[in-house]
Amino acid sequence: MNKNFLLICLLFNFLIGKAQCIASFSVGGGHSAAIKEDGTLWTWGSNMRHQLGDGTQTNRNIPTKIGLDMDWKSVACGENFTIAVKNNGTLWYWGEPAFLPLGGLGSIFFTPTQLGTDTDWKNVNAGGSLVITQKNDGTLWSCGYNAHGEAGQGEISTWWPTLTQIGLDNTWSKLSLSELHVLAIKTNGTLWAWGFGTSGQLGDGNNTNASTPIQIGVDNDWKSVSAGRVHSGATKSNGTIWVWGNNGYGALGDNTTINANTPRRVGIAQDWKIIECGNNSTFAVNTNNELYTWGWAGSSQLAIGAYNPGVVLAPVLRSNSFNLQAILSSTVGTHVIAVDDNDSIISWGGNGLGQLGNGTNSIAYTPIGIGCPSAFLNVESNNYKDPIQLYPNPIENYLYIANSSNQSIQDISIYDVAGKNIYFHFGLESIIDLSKFKSGLYFLRCRTHSKSYTYKFVKK
Repeated sequence: MNKNFLLICLLFNFLIGKAQCIASFSVGGGHSAAIKEDGTLWTWGSNMRHQLGDGTQTNRNIPTKIGLDMDWKSVACGENFTIAVKNNGTLWYWGEPAFLPLGGLGSIFFTPTQLGTDTDWKNVNAGGSLVITQKNDGTLWSCGYNAHGEAGQGEISTWWPTLTQIGLDNTWSKLSLSELHVLAIKTNGTLWAWGFGTSGQLGDGNNTNASTPIQIGVDNDWKSVSAGRVHSGATKSNGTIWVWGNNGYGALGDNTTINANTPRRVGIAQDWKIIECGNNSTFAVNTNNELYTWGWAGSSQLAIGAYNPGVVLAPVLRSNSFNLQAILSSTVGTHVIAVDDNDSIISWGGNGLGQLGNGTNSIAYTPIGIGCPSAFLNVESNNYKDPIQLYPNPIENYLYIANSSNQSIQDISIYDVAGKNIYFHFGLESIIDLSKFKSGLYFLRCRTHSKSYTYKFVKK
């Protein structure tokens, strides 16, 4: 999967006027993408199907700017593709969709390529091999995987070949896709669902699929929705959170493993602001900025702080270090991307393909801040021929530096992701105490008398 979060600055007004950064971001099965407030597009993670759009098949473990365009508006990551909307309302696609002909275009695209000629697209969502886009008039349009009715067209087929309007409604407000089911909220606050439903994840009281949108209950105070792999979650305007669907790994957080086919309230608290459903895991943040997680640990995605392949059957406090404003979790992988009120990207979980964007391919067992994507991030890691070697990486408290070439080192500097110099030392220092540094991505610059070298490292 394959989730996206659109226009954070509009949903969280207090971000406006601050140092602007993320406007839209998305997670896929093994890659991630973000659009900055300046309209630039950045991608990272797996690139074996050209889903990063940089014209290569090279995986990237730091956010990499795609092209020179500064007019991107909305982005969504599918399983092996990425799709986006520009400010002029055009739709663009790159990568290789498994079941997404998109009007007969089944080829791999190495870089962003325009689809069709329409100029009234508003935003885009992706889940697995399914795409649902919205036009400026409020209507929803779908194409792609449809074996359980995910396209919402009233028919069951392996895939729906072209973008087609879903019904006649034009009052859709919020949308969330997994690879097999869809959740939506209308402008009147009602909850709707369609697609795969055999674990109760549609929430209509049945365990059956639905090929058209069906209303869930009669409540009209739903605020946000999140479609996980086989379970679902939502918040209400009164600050409560609700979950339903498959509970085999404890994703419903009720201390059982019993499925639920209607929305079930989590606890009695009324101060929740975020719920996110991932790969049999659930994440929630309250107004005190406390992050709670539960469900399948998947070795790392619950931010437990250490390797844990087991399950957690009830919400457990993990962190209050970040003022998280949005969270997206892969529903087929185990990586999590979030944004805080300092306009910084936070990430944790699986990272074998670089999908966390923190400069390494190592699992992160706790949230790590990687800041705002910038050109400063785009430095190449140096190799054994360089004058110094850094270890370990990631580090706990102490960074060790070995002079592997016996060159004369003029000075050492350390910068944060914003390019701010936070450490300087004349000559070479073999051990640097970084215990007071915040978790995140940093850059060390080493100068010899003839050349400057830049290295990236992660502080846990």
